[in-house]
Amino acid sequence: MRAVAALVCGALLLACADRPAALPAGVNAAPWTVRIAFWHRFSVSLSGPGALRVATAPLGARLLDGHALDTRWGRVGVARVTDGVTLRCAPCAIHVPAIGTDTLHFAVVELHLNRQGQALTGWFQIKQVVLRFKGELGAIALGGDFELVDTPISDIYALFGAAIPELQAATIGGRVAASGTFRLPDGAQTLAAQVRGFEVGGLGTERLAYGPVVHACVGADGMARLRAIGEGGRDWVAPKAMGRLLPRAVVASEDSRYFKHPGYDLLEARAALLVNLVAQDARRGGSTITQQLARTLFLDQERTVVRKLRETLYAVEMEQTLGKQRILALYLNTVDWGPGICGAGEAAHTYFATTPATLRLEQAAWLAGILRNPHLAWHKEYVSGRPRMQRLAWVVRRMRGLRRGERTAALRRPLRFQAMAVKPGKRSLD
Repeated sequence: MRAVAALVCGALLLACADRPAALPAGVNAAPWTVRIAFWHRFSVSLSGPGALRVATAPLGARLLDGHALDTRWGRVGVARVTDGVTLRCAPCAIHVPAIGTDTLHFAVVELHLNRQGQALTGWFQIKQVVLRFKGELGAIALGGDFELVDTPISDIYALFGAAIPELQAATIGGRVAASGTFRLPDGAQTLAAQVRGFEVGGLGTERLAYGPVVHACVGADGMARLRAIGEGGRDWVAPKAMGRLLPRAVVASEDSRYFKHPGYDLLEARAALLVNLVAQDARRGGSTITQQLARTLFLDQERTVVRKLRETLYAVEMEQTLGKQRILALYLNTVDWGPGICGAGEAAHTYFATTPATLRLEQAAWLAGILRNPHLAWHKEYVSGRPRMQRLAWVVRRMRGLRRGERTAALRRPLRFQAMAVKPGKRSLD
């Protein structure tokens, strides 16, 4: 869904090779211009809306009919049809770093435009995925609504082909529909999506239900080393031995709707999508605890839409094969808590010389609060002995199921770390 919305905005301007990058809402955009060349020496620059008016006017459509434009995606042919004009990129190559590191190749990408006065309507299609839109042309901007028609989720994933290797084994069920608004050139968007019956099979996550799990732990030298952890192992902390505070603190900090969502959180994903599309970068993650575990066990740390789509496949299947309690236990035993510190047992021992079950509320809240950047917290807070109390208090306020007075008492107590005896060492496969 994130990728589809990202393609919408680019698709509206397939022929506009000189469009500047999107800017955050409220920031003045650079002039949105399109340069059109005639013969070999003469060219003219038009505003984006001006170029759309020319291309969709009867005379402009006749003049452009049968011609082709060179764009960043490939050569785009223009054809006049009875109800407007169609732009056809064949073959077409789309590369957006925020979507993925691989260039996406398509046999055909089509954009159809029809204008009546200032009203612009049309559709955009890649493979079996169709987006419809309608908008209003202003003097220097274009704004309107778009809709992803009800589509099998497998068709959305098929857009990415070899960039998602899991597609060779996965079976994907369910359907998705989406709608929203867009505005160009500043890149502002809104988005609402509906997902029905999303199911995944074939990825083999059922093997995580019991036994050792291999994962990478990043050491003090920045190198990731494999280790195995599971029931009976010296580093494994069983759910009953986690105590009641740390799991609640982690859920409050990382995924407050953990026990309600099916592995992905549409509300958080939508917020992350809108931030990332406007910034043209992956600034906000939006991953659930299940998705984070999928990334730890199966993927790398690349921050792209493609990685998000891959981790969602694993997350949906894990919710179906493992269940919430097992997923949370695996997460707490494998998550990165600083240089060479992986899992709740090592974190509680390293930072506070205790066990997860005996952590005090403020200690559990601090550990949960640093999960978004544990290596920075190691250097800036633990080594210096100056914890960030604002974030700790934020976690405490979000925690559920605390007894009366627990929050107040925890926020009044000073947080003291265990003195650092030795620098975290290398972790290796057990």
